[in-house]
Amino acid sequence: MLDAVSSWVTSGAVWLLGRVGAVLASSTAVDLGAPWFTAHYATMAALAGVVIVPLLLLGVLQALYRQSASMLLRSVLVNVPLAVLLTAVAVTLVQLGLSVTDSMCAAVSGGSGSDAGHFMTAVAAALTPVAASGQPGAPSFVLFLGGIAVWRVP
Repeated sequence: MLDAVSSWVTSGAVWLLGRVGAVLASSTAVDLGAPWFTAHYATMAALAGVVIVPLLLLGVLQALYRQSASMLLRSVLVNVPLAVLLTAVAVTLVQLGLSVTDSMCAAVSGGSGSDAGHFMTAVAAALTPVAASGQPGAPSFVLFLGGIAVWRVP
């Protein structure tokens, strides 16, 4: 009975480790050019266009109240064009930031000497019961405890 339960738990653990290894080995690149994202980004840009007019009007009124020509010029010639420019290049800046982050993560994980998929494959092979792998392995009770440990990891 213990062999049957061990086989059941270890097969579940092997499957789980295989899936986790596949997810960790896959690319984490985000497609910011996808249609779902561009639709939301277009909505955000349209809202920015609606919000920028009242804010510009408030900036002009503040400059008139303070009688400051420099504040008026800064509002009209610096702040508004800068807001429009940053709205236009926001996706490119986010993609650049994501690629830098991915490169740094690849450098850190590359320093370990082996990738996560290889590690998960080795652990799954160690948890595979003796009959399935054909090689001598751990006793059924050890496989059972190892399978439970892997299966219940949050």
